[in-house]
Amino acid sequence: MRIQKFLSQQNMCSRRQAEVFIEKGWIYINDKKVSKKGQLMDPEKDSVRLADEAKEVLKKRTYIKYYKPRGIITHSPGSNEESIQDIIDPAYKHCFPIGRLDKDSEGLILLTDDGVFAKQCLTNDNPHQRDYIINVSKSLTTEMIRKCERGMIILGKKTKPCKLKKISNKLYQITLFEGKNRQIRRMIQKVGSHVTALKRIRFGPILLDNLTPNQIQIIHPFS
Repeated sequence: MRIQKFLSQQNMCSRRQAEVFIEKGWIYINDKKVSKKGQLMDPEKDSVRLADEAKEVLKKRTYIKYYKPRGIITHSPGSNEESIQDIIDPAYKHCFPIGRLDKDSEGLILLTDDGVFAKQCLTNDNPHQRDYIINVSKSLTTEMIRKCERGMIILGKKTKPCKLKKISNKLYQITLFEGKNRQIRRMIQKVGSHVTALKRIRFGPILLDNLTPNQIQIIHPFS
């Protein structure tokens, strides 16, 4: 098993944080300093420990809410794409996004360097409310709204029930309790319309509020 994966599974730190610690020489396997990312180890036989410096870093966790601009990638950008890590304030480049918000969407996404908290946010055992404002190409009828709210089969799996409320002509608020890939866009397309703009405004108890694109705000972790 790769050392980063082991540390993440043991809730010792995130994979990204482990890579930073490896670069600094703060991870040991059987009392030997790990010198390269992806080093293999045997969870049944090997002893792993973090240097005191790493433990001090882990005591000072960071939690922020961030307004992801449209056109920015959350994870693994292509050669001609920009990611959150490319444009965010350098002081927070050690943080990673919790979940995803696709390139064509904007709005609230949480970032942290706390792998345990990130996992808690995304677990299916404790689904967090996610609110979005969407613009559509064609107004949704009452029946189209009901189909979305009841749940539907997308990519072979049924979506959980959701809430969909009309704000004005072609403008709606939708509330989900799960985070499937491009779920809202696929749902709206399936009932005969098309999402032209999508902004997330809430994740769990955290609201986007008055943040502007590429702006951050420190928050407190929640359960």
